[in-house]
Amino acid sequence: MYPCISTQIFGNVPIGAGLLDCVSGAGFSLVEIYGMPPHFDVEDAAAAESLASALKASGVKAASLHAPYLFKTAGGKKRTLSITSGDDEVFEAALRLCRAAAAAAAVVGAPLVVLHCGKYGDPMSGEIVSNLASFMATVSPHLPSGVNLALENVASPVSEPSFLSNLLSTAPPRVGICLDIAHANISGDPAKAVEAAGQRLIHIHASDNNGVRDDHLIPTDGDIEWKTVFSALKKSGYEGTFCFEPRKAVDPESAMKRCLGVFKMLNDDTI
Repeated sequence: MYPCISTQIFGNVPIGAGLLDCVSGAGFSLVEIYGMPPHFDVEDAAAAESLASALKASGVKAASLHAPYLFKTAGGKKRTLSITSGDDEVFEAALRLCRAAAAAAAVVGAPLVVLHCGKYGDPMSGEIVSNLASFMATVSPHLPSGVNLALENVASPVSEPSFLSNLLSTAPPRVGICLDIAHANISGDPAKAVEAAGQRLIHIHASDNNGVRDDHLIPTDGDIEWKTVFSALKKSGYEGTFCFEPRKAVDPESAMKRCLGVFKMLNDDTI
């Protein structure tokens, strides 16, 4: 596995060379781009080109790009994006922004776009599943070359790794699962979620909580049994990115160094 840090750790500060220098200074060489404006606007082609240049200059590589999970309506109101929604405005915005995120990922060299698989609390219903299948059928054939899609579990029945693994068994090979360990901790047992994701597991989000809220704590600051999770990942044969996803930190560099220390400790303890 390879340690990675989400640029969400910088909050809403627009991403640029200074932040990437902070990333490399803390010891990370891989980032997940947090695709939420004003940090990074996936629909701004000039911003993508500028970020590609900044990444190259810093020596940091984009392992993934997290697609937006909010959008503004024509009236300026913020709404939650959902690829499972039956609301035409929401669904069309999800399609548009996923395509934009994939195009931006291609520009910055990120091989993966991470997308919330619906919204928190989505019920398991025929309509929800049909909307999800329709989204994948619409988006996956038009992904840029070299860019794959990872559906992230969001503590809902329809995004549970066990269900997604079965659903994706006949889906295009360019669609897989991003297992958010913190979300899995809210739903149940994160280590069992690793096993349930199976061979469709292509990305990991790592933050901590106490099983109630999505607190985005640094791993080991909540109640997740990280050694058990890490052992399950190694047993599964997963060799991808282990992306730390703490929220905005007062001292991002110190927080990133803590994350790397956690990764080393887990790796050493489960060899």
